[in-house]
Amino acid sequence: DRPRTEASRRELLQDAVAAASGVISRDPRVPVAWLVRARAHHRLRQFEQAVRDLDKAERLRGAASPEILQRRIEALRQQGDPASLDRMQRDLAALLELDPSPLTRALVAELLLEFAARAERTERAAALRKVEQILAPVRDDFGRAAVARARLLEMEGAVEASLRAMRAALAQHPGDVFVHAQAAAMFDRQSLTEESARQREFLLGMRSDGDPDAAPPPVNLDDLARFMGEVDRVLRALDAPPPQPPKQPAGAERRDR
Repeated sequence: DRPRTEASRRELLQDAVAAASGVISRDPRVPVAWLVRARAHHRLRQFEQAVRDLDKAERLRGAASPEILQRRIEALRQQGDPASLDRMQRDLAALLELDPSPLTRALVAELLLEFAARAERTERAAALRKVEQILAPVRDDFGRAAVARARLLEMEGAVEASLRAMRAALAQHPGDVFVHAQAAAMFDRQSLTEESARQREFLLGMRSDGDPDAAPPPVNLDDLARFMGEVDRVLRALDAPPPQPPKQPAGAERRDR
């Protein structure tokens, strides 16, 4: 509700951890207490503790929720070790199946773009085609999708078009930290130092302590084929037409009457 110092924000987050821990000590079967504590741990950049609390919330619920998966994906991304990255990719596929929202589609597209940036030509082309398919239902009024489409153009070699798309995303999403951070990164890659510096200066006034950074997710190229297969499976299920009720035999309707 008002600007706070770094020390003040940290103190509030530690109070949140203590309050949630108090509820857990009285009744450890309350999933929301574990989820609240995980959120506070995440903001404190205590990612390993956040993952443990999210795992416990999932076990108590009996299944993962979109919020649990989204928060765990981000925490695992920040940890960055091979086991965490493997689990992050499995969680992304599960999230796409559970909640094929614009945010989920954008998260999967971002990971595939990072795969493509490091992959060989054939795998790169396959990943870029999959990004187009994943983003097809998502409008550019969702900032992360607009950024992903701009990055896709850049990776396809359409640099001027990608810069126009990124500038349009900045104009459409002036308060979006992720859009500004990704624009700064693109301008750096294209040696547009003045534009990049303006975006980074703007970010200094926008980013609050403990917020996740807007860096792209790290990737494990060894898992590209498996991850692409999981994404294909989920997209086929999402795009499949709904099952039709079986047709009644001729004369059945008259007999029912």
